[in-house]
Amino acid sequence: RPWEALSGCYANAKQFEKAVEAMQTAAKIAPNNGRVWLGFGTQLNNLATQQQFAARALAGGALPTQTKKNFEDSAEAYKRALQLNAGDPKELWTEIGSDYYYALDYIPAMKAYMVALQSDPHYSYALNGLALSNGAMKSQCTRITGRNATGSGLDVAKKIWICDDLTTALV
Repeated sequence: RPWEALSGCYANAKQFEKAVEAMQTAAKIAPNNGRVWLGFGTQLNNLATQQQFAARALAGGALPTQTKKNFEDSAEAYKRALQLNAGDPKELWTEIGSDYYYALDYIPAMKAYMVALQSDPHYSYALNGLALSNGAMKSQCTRITGRNATGSGLDVAKKIWICDDLTTALV
């Protein structure tokens, strides 16, 4: 608990690298504590978001490699929290989707949002994330085949995307 509290103090001071380091220590001390992994995921997300805003201020605004890794590590920390039954699964899967979305990994983002929607097909945050990921995929693809999506957000996954990079085709 002291490491979690210290992490919170650093986060309040917008010192997210130190907040992440404190949560890493907490995770080493209590690797089976789901609350610790929730906090670790949150601090990694805070750090990545701060890095993302800083990158946007620079010319070009490309996503730095470390920022992408921090978003992905945040998703992994949330997955560990899920394994330890910490938090609401639909909310955590939505956070995981968000982390992958901001890491520009749209296929894992869509998969995470769809898992969230399995428990609540009307969960607006997951539906919104799925729509955003869907739009990002569409912008990278040359044409769409298959039936039009109708009804719930899960129908979006029934489209077949034909993308410029064949390894990113999504059914």
